[in-house]
Amino acid sequence: MDMHNFAKTAQTAFNARDIKTLATQWADDLEYLGPDGTPVTGKEHSIAREEAIWAGVPDIKVSLACFAADGDRAVMQGTMSGTHTGTFSTADGTFPPTGHKVVVEFVALFDFENGLAKKERVYYDRASLAAQLTGD
Repeated sequence: MDMHNFAKTAQTAFNARDIKTLATQWADDLEYLGPDGTPVTGKEHSIAREEAIWAGVPDIKVSLACFAADGDRAVMQGTMSGTHTGTFSTADGTFPPTGHKVVVEFVALFDFENGLAKKERVYYDRASLAAQLTGD
């Protein structure tokens, strides 16, 4: 995989709700660590996470600000935004729909192996997201 195409493919697939294309970029034993600090291993966890996001914020879109790669490592910065019209399950709980706009800035760090994302570490402001999901 061309590392510089990774971000564009991921953004396009995420925005199109194309889990099959998105998952083709991940190793079967992808190691994911989100801002809650709980590591999970396996592509199926990442598939479930993306589907939970789409269920909670069906119109969510990713807009990438930048992507940089060096060797087998990469960093992506962007914003996810949409309207919270579905039940949204996160590491911080399950949030019923509020109809509020949700905007989340994030940074994701990747390690690649054999052209696939092997490790992903994501940072975003959990408190801000929870406040948006509860309407506080």
